[in-house]
Amino acid sequence: MDLDAVAGKAYDVVVLFQVCYRFDSLARLGCEKIVMIPMFDASGELDARFFLRYAAVRFVNFSRALHAKLKRLGLRSSLFRYFPPVPEAPRLPHSGFVGLAWPRTEALDWRTLRIVARNISLTELRVRDAPDPGQRPALPALGETASFPVRVSRWADDAQAYRKELSECHVVFAPRRREGLGLTFLEAMAAGTCVIAPDAPTMNEYILSGSNGVLFDADRPTPLALSREEALEIGQAARESAVRGRSEWLATVPRFLEALDAGAGPGVLRHGVSRALARWDRR
Repeated sequence: MDLDAVAGKAYDVVVLFQVCYRFDSLARLGCEKIVMIPMFDASGELDARFFLRYAAVRFVNFSRALHAKLKRLGLRSSLFRYFPPVPEAPRLPHSGFVGLAWPRTEALDWRTLRIVARNISLTELRVRDAPDPGQRPALPALGETASFPVRVSRWADDAQAYRKELSECHVVFAPRRREGLGLTFLEAMAAGTCVIAPDAPTMNEYILSGSNGVLFDADRPTPLALSREEALEIGQAARESAVRGRSEWLATVPRFLEALDAGAGPGVLRHGVSRALARWDRR
């Protein structure tokens, strides 16, 4: 985003999503009311000296760990938990045990997933080749031998096709070592799929390992033991978590809008933000 295009426009409030812009860039905006929505994967490792410059900024967080960090520094932060819409219950095949992996970064790729999945008796693992920009995660080599068949396919930019494939899988491996909001694993939980993820934010803020998902140590990965029956049971619990979470999220939307208003006049943001939230849910 080009902040210079926003500077001097006399906005009531400026909301900055995902990226923590440098303080000197924000100072040029000429707006007294600024809200920042940082993501843990990009901002969780930033130190206190970085954040303490933002005493005049209001933060909105979707990570409990990052929210707690900012509160300890005396900064203004509000915490929310987002859950996407919950689709109709999927009709999984009566046979087979299918996994889906979408390694998006080099920090969590086939080198780790191969170890974690080694003892899971999958009948097929579908691997999506669609990394984040600038990333080159390791993928299964052509003809590589694994304890289960592996099929690598290129990514098609079709959300409906992805959700259909998701509904056909029993297990989904989280795509990143850390997340900001984590829509990929949240959508998998909502679809009733067992999510296997690193024990790190924001995955471990939504998943209780062995209950509604499975967490592992990405620094020291070891093979997991997981049966098809266990995956189905965990997936159902994940879906139930998503149903409750969605209801709780919708109940907090008014408070979320108030946090974004940040003292601006009544209704200044509500119409535009409500439309943005609707687009978010439809992504």
